[in-house]
Parts: sequence; structure tokens; C-alpha cells
Amino acid sequence: MKKKGFTLIELLVVIVIISILAGISVATLVGYQEKARIAAQLANLRTSINELLVLRIDYENGSLSASDLMQKDLRVVELAINVGRLQTKQNLIDITGNTCSDCICRNFDFVSPIANPAQACIDRWDLILTAIKASSEIDLSFMNKDPWGSPYLVDENEGEQPGNYCRRDTLFSAGPDRRHEAIGEDATGDGYSIRLDFYNRSLCGD
Repeated sequence: MKKKGFTLIELLVVIVIISILAGISVATLVGYQEKARIAAQLANLRTSINELLVLRIDYENGSLSASDLMQKDLRVVELAINVGRLQTKQNLIDITGNTCSDCICRNFDFVSPIANPAQACIDRWDLILTAIKASSEIDLSFMNKDPWGSPYLVDENEGEQPGNYCRRDTLFSAGPDRRHEAIGEDATGDGYSIRLDFYNRSLCGD
């Protein structure tokens, strides 16, 4: 009795089915990996917030400097922004809806915020905290000012300029003199700034 083999069409159908199943499996795996990555960053963020709350008690007791507390604050904000970007799959510029939130605040002081345009900067930081909460589900409203009483500040850079896409987002503190002085992404005077990692690493790398 002669055995009948598979026809070319049958083989092609089998290959197509296997390819479809493999594609579904890969997509599912990538989805799980992304969820695991977000969960890990959320856990890290919540741990960092708990540690920060303890550090704030240390600051009130005088065992932590204002500068150290400010740097810890900004690192927690950075972690929350990273979680928000992962969950929404958006740049910070899209999350906040601004291209340079701190630009209106440059060369203004926060000593008498009601009497000068710096009140707009205080309002802007509150809006950023609201945007961070909406994107990351993390409430950082307790961080409405730095240790010297000024709002923190953000410059959204990544994706702002089509011809110069890969510029890092920046977080600022006006520093002890409560005056926000900055040139581009750098704080001047006694201010402080940190630059965030790129969100779009496929385009900008690390």
C-alpha cells in the first residue's frame, strides 16, 4: 500500500498556523514581562516613599540636612515619573501636557510667592503632582514643596524638539536662596537639578 505524503499546501497551512501561535505566545510573554516590570517599579517606588517618610521625621528632628532630604525627594519623584511613563506609554511631555513647566519660573524667587509671578510656578507644580498621580496612581501631594519652602520644578525635554528629540527631562529645586536660576537643563546659583533617564530608549539609548 502506497503511503500518501503531505501536499505543499498542507505544509504551508501548518507553517502558517505554527507562526500565528508563536506570534501569540511572544506577544503574551512580552505583555507579562511589561506587567512584571511595572509591578517591580511600583514596589520599589512604594518602598522608597516609606523610606522617605521616615527621612522626613529625621529632618524634622535635625538629623538629616535639607540638601539630603531634597535629593531624596527628587529621586522619589523620578521613580514616580518612570512608573507613570511605563503605565501610560507616554513621554513626560505628554503626561504633563507642557513642554517646559519651569520656564515661567526662571529667575523668580519664592520668598513672597503671592506678590510675584512665582505663584504660577506653585500652581504649575501642583498640576504636575496631579498628572503624576493620574499616570502612576501614586499620590505625592505631601511633596508640594522643597525643604526651603519652594515648589519643585520640571523641564520636559524629551520629545520637545523634533530635530533634537533626545534631551533629558530635568527636575529642579530652587535651593536655599529660593530663587530658580537655570540655563537650559542646568541649575545655577545654589539650585539643584537631576536629569531623568530617557523613556524612549530604542531611539535615545541609555
